[in-house]
Amino acid sequence: MQALTQKVKVSSNILGVQLTVVYYGVKLLLFSRMLFAKLWFPPSKSFFTSTGEWAVVTGASEGIGRAYAFAMCRLILPGMDKRRKGLIVNISSGIASIPFPMYTLYAASKVFVERLSQGLQAEYKDKGIIIQTVAPFGVSTRMAAYQKTNMMTLSPEDFVKSSLQYIRSGDKTHGSVCHIIL
Repeated sequence: MQALTQKVKVSSNILGVQLTVVYYGVKLLLFSRMLFAKLWFPPSKSFFTSTGEWAVVTGASEGIGRAYAFAMCRLILPGMDKRRKGLIVNISSGIASIPFPMYTLYAASKVFVERLSQGLQAEYKDKGIIIQTVAPFGVSTRMAAYQKTNMMTLSPEDFVKSSLQYIRSGDKTHGSVCHIIL
């Protein structure tokens, strides 16, 4: 009986180790998708021109950001729906992912932009329209007081180049490997 109990303990320990390996293997695989976006989500050379008209919808503050995103989507989605293709990239913020004192209204407006985009993506996905939210953390803009660029704080041009690699990676992205890690 004792030998059987010991075998069961060993078997359960082995199963636990196997499940842990599988769990972290899946995590590593998902992370590698973001690390090597060009391999996992390569857009064709004609991807951006083949989507027809597309818009980058941005918003700078709580009232303007929400209203602008909502109005722009309302204006351009009917045409995309008729053509059965299009691409909308709504800009949110990494601040929407975490509580951030002193930026509560700004963060709330960015959460609105994310939820609007997710809802519209669910509605229009089958119609050939891609709606994605990009939620960067640090980009050297006027709002960030033009911080010195480095590995974590990218220039707007560098951030755009990086984030375009993730256009086909899902409903939401942070736009750069450094921001995904954050």
